[in-house]
Parts: sequence; C-alpha cells; structure tokens
Amino acid sequence: MRHLLVLSLLLCLACAPATDHDPDPYAARDPLEALNRPIFTLNLMLDRYALRHVATLYRQIPIEGRSGIRHMLTNLSEPANMLGCVLQLDPEGALTAFWRFALNSSVGFLGWRDFAGENGLPYEKRRFASTLEHYGMGEGNYLVLPLFGPSHTRERVGLIADWFTDPLGIVLNWTQTLTYATTQGISRRDEQDKTIRVLYYQSVDPYTATRAAYLQNRLFKQQNGHK
Repeated sequence: MRHLLVLSLLLCLACAPATDHDPDPYAARDPLEALNRPIFTLNLMLDRYALRHVATLYRQIPIEGRSGIRHMLTNLSEPANMLGCVLQLDPEGALTAFWRFALNSSVGFLGWRDFAGENGLPYEKRRFASTLEHYGMGEGNYLVLPLFGPSHTRERVGLIADWFTDPLGIVLNWTQTLTYATTQGISRRDEQDKTIRVLYYQSVDPYTATRAAYLQNRLFKQQNGHK
C-alpha cells in the first residue's frame, strides 16, 4: 500500500507541465527519444482504439474472478523464477519458488488462490533481467517498445531471454503460449488502468509524464530493495 501511495504522488508530480525554470531531469536517461516517441504514439493509439476497450470488457468479470486469473498467471511464472534463482546461485529462492508452484498448483486450485503467499511464502519476481543485474549489468537507457511500453535496456534483453528459457514454454504449444501471453497483457492492462488513464489521457505531455513516472518508480524500487 505504501508503494502505491508513493507512486500515486509521483504520478501527480509527473503530470505537472515543465517550465523554463524546471527542465526535465530525465531527458539524459532517454538518448533514444527520437525513436521512443513514435513508438509511444503508436502504443497510445493502440490503447485508445483497442486495448482500453478490451480492458473495459474484461472488467465485467467480478473482481474475485480477475484476482483469481491474476494469481494463476503469477503461479505460471514460478518455474521461470526458480530458474532465475538457480542462475543467481540462490538455492533458498529457488526452493521458495518451487514450493510456491507446488502448493498453489495443488492446494491453491491451479494457482487460483495464493495459498503459499498466505502462509509465509511471498512471491518474488526473479526473471532473467534480475539475473543480468546480479552479474553487474546496468539498466541502460530508457526504452519504449510496441505494446510492452516503457522499460530499460536490461529489462528488454531479459525479456528476450525469458522467452527462450522459460520452462513453461517446453510444455505449452504455440496456441497455448499465445493465449497465455494475451491473457497476461489484458490482466496487466486492467491492473494499470488508473495509472494509464492519468498518464495517457490527463497529461499535458503523455510521453514525458510516462517517462518521468516510470523512472521515478524505478528509483523508488531501487531505494527500497526491489528488483
């Protein structure tokens, strides 16, 4: 909850228009702005004419149902988290990911309920990007990609690696993988709806506001020990 309150404050600050006496402190992190802005504009158009309408339909599902879907998607990411912990030489984290997957897949009804989290085994995202960070790779530049939105170079390199190394990919065929990825995207859009509405549709400069909010949130996470 504290994280959400701080992020909300940062979003409000990000939406304030810059003046001549208030230069954008994040421009230096964005040397690819000439490329990022057109991609951001594309994402904004996709959201305005398609994604937000899909999210509106998705919200017709009762909140309990959406919460269950979110838990199931999180549970399906545990094998990749376990692999990430192994690569980071963290046996305790790997064991936690294993037991989370085992317990939530059984007692938690295929992940519909976060039984493990309710009993002292909290979720921790440990994908390939955090492995790269573990071995000293910096975040790199601010980067915007179609559909995926704002990120940084290390995160996107990690995403590509996740695509090829995720153990779940071994058991899912192409149709199942596409369904899984699509459901993930819709669920994430639903989770971020309020933030997206503020940044995309209530900001003087949506691109600058989104960039500032993302980079401030990254700084907040780093200062509080989050990946």
